[in-house]
Amino acid sequence: MLGARRGFLGGLAVLVLLALLGGSADADRLSDKRAEATRVQSELDQMDTDLAKAIEAYDAAQTRLDATEAAIRENELELTITRKNLAIAQSDLTSQLVADYRSGSPDTIGVICECAMRPTKTSCGMLSVSMT
Repeated sequence: MLGARRGFLGGLAVLVLLALLGGSADADRLSDKRAEATRVQSELDQMDTDLAKAIEAYDAAQTRLDATEAAIRENELELTITRKNLAIAQSDLTSQLVADYRSGSPDTIGVICECAMRPTKTSCGMLSVSMT
């Protein structure tokens, strides 16, 4: 019986050893999966950081674009007003030159120099168009 017991204990030891080795293989696979999960999570975190930076850059660019478009609209309005003022000034100058010619004092250069030397837009009959 002693021999049977030794055989049984030897078999049991082999089974325990195999179980431990098998458990070790499962532990290695679990450890590998955890390492992979950690690596993937790190990649996701980096992608999230990169996305946040890209979103901030886009928002800043959009803000600059909006400001630029607003400035363009304002400049277009000012250009329209300036063109209207120019047309009025040209008309007034033409009228003044014709009136001077008809009255017998065609001093065209004098009129132009006088207008050029006056600092305000209202000189020589030029009118200013308001933005409202």
